[in-house]
Amino acid sequence: MAHDPDADARLAALLAGQNRALVYAELRSWATQTTDPELRARLWREAGQLVLDRFANQAEAIGCFEASLEARRDQPEVEDRLRDLYRQRRSWQTLLPLCRSDEERAEVLAHLEPKSWWRRLIGGQSR
Repeated sequence: MAHDPDADARLAALLAGQNRALVYAELRSWATQTTDPELRARLWREAGQLVLDRFANQAEAIGCFEASLEARRDQPEVEDRLRDLYRQRRSWQTLLPLCRSDEERAEVLAHLEPKSWWRRLIGGQSR
């Protein structure tokens, strides 16, 4: 895995660009083409942050942050960002694997548990 020595300079120049949509497209393109997992993770992270800050597109940002974690697993700041986004979107099922404590896991599982009115509707027991 070759590290691109010019990556930092290229990334800084790219992020200084005025057209954020083109910058975002270039970040995504570069991220898919690089073979360096560290750089790939960083590019996806930058793309996710850009699309979140400039376009407020949570769904697109989530995809970028997930791709960043695929490239490099140990990124607590990206996991924290994903956890926040999943909570905001009430994506409890996708939040579950990122839970860090038993208390957090229990809280998320409570959201996944069918409510009593739903159990009555489908013919189950109510509490």
